[in-house]
Amino acid sequence: MIRDLGDGLVLRCATDDDAEPLAVFVGDVLRAQDSVEPNRALAAWERDLIGGRHPSFRPGDATVVADRRTGAIVSCLHLLSQTWTYGGVPIAVGQPELIGTVTERRGGGLVRAQFEVIHRWSAERGQRMLAITGIPWFYRQFGYELAIERGGGPRVFLDAVTPLRESPPGWRVRPAEDTDVAFLVELAAAATARHLVAVPRDAALWRYELTGKRADSGARREIRILERHGERVGYLAHAFDLWAAAWRSRPSRSWPACRGAKRGSARSATWWSRARRWRGRRRARAAPR
Repeated sequence: MIRDLGDGLVLRCATDDDAEPLAVFVGDVLRAQDSVEPNRALAAWERDLIGGRHPSFRPGDATVVADRRTGAIVSCLHLLSQTWTYGGVPIAVGQPELIGTVTERRGGGLVRAQFEVIHRWSAERGQRMLAITGIPWFYRQFGYELAIERGGGPRVFLDAVTPLRESPPGWRVRPAEDTDVAFLVELAAAATARHLVAVPRDAALWRYELTGKRADSGARREIRILERHGERVGYLAHAFDLWAAAWRSRPSRSWPACRGAKRGSARSATWWSRARRWRGRRRARAAPR
């Protein structure tokens, strides 16, 4: 136990045994607006995280507020550890994610208590800043400020898609495989070098992107290899479902700017940071989830 919060509640680290209870909790609390159905995509992502599929996230990187009497989870928060680059210089970064509280316990300071814990963890890990996406202005109360633009990549609407009469000669698009990892690492590194802010991916992170996420995870992207006359020349990453009748794709030779397909534009327009006042107008390349 990290702390007794009073009123029958305790704040603690998550454990392996919390995988399914947390998945059910996250799916229920973080539903899409006005939805009567649980958010299955976020529930699947939660199972991946607590199940140890992420290269750098472990169950103990999440905090849980639970009812001492029943053991029921009433609030949670996760801290993902990442490495970004600014002008090519590596920066240790923390990303708070999957934050939620049951309706009847909101306004009681449970999220603030958990932020205090993960901010301490972040400092102990030498992270220079934390970056978060979410409801505009909400996270100012926890020390975050508007930081850098989030977004990028074309959006294709269904009524603009027409079938090709024939495929361009010599071109092929296929699913990425484990044998493509070295190619993806090299090409992504060359592409992200064009950007002031980027998130490099090593082989472990690329394998996580390819095979570490459940098919219905909200953090998953389809990754396709582009070949010309049998030679790999690029890759494309895109969401596996539609958002507002649009298909969001990510440019070949570069990684998506941010994973926003599952959220509305009002909630996914900006990265917020809690840092040594790090600001900019450049677009952030997507962080691995």
